Amino acid sequence: MLVIEFPPIEAVAALCNRLPPGTRVELLWLLDPTSPLKPGDLGTVQFVGSIGTVFCLWDRGFDKGILWGMGEVRKLGAE
Repeated sequence: MLVIEFPPIEAVAALCNRLPPGTRVELLWLLDPTSPLKPGDLGTVQFVGSIGTVFCLWDRGFDKGILWGMGEVRKLGAE
């Protein structure tokens, strides 16, 4: 059975600050073999949810969130 640990509220707040709506991101990895998304896909952040899910509109037409601990995105442009 897969157990997902929720992030601390401070980590979610930091993620919200780092990835505000409109931020461009690249998918680094995703633990979902059924997802059409692949590492290297680019997208635009719509919002970060209360448990750290990064919801994006992906350039290939998908609207999918990346769950905390189940994938990672990298902010594009100036850090």
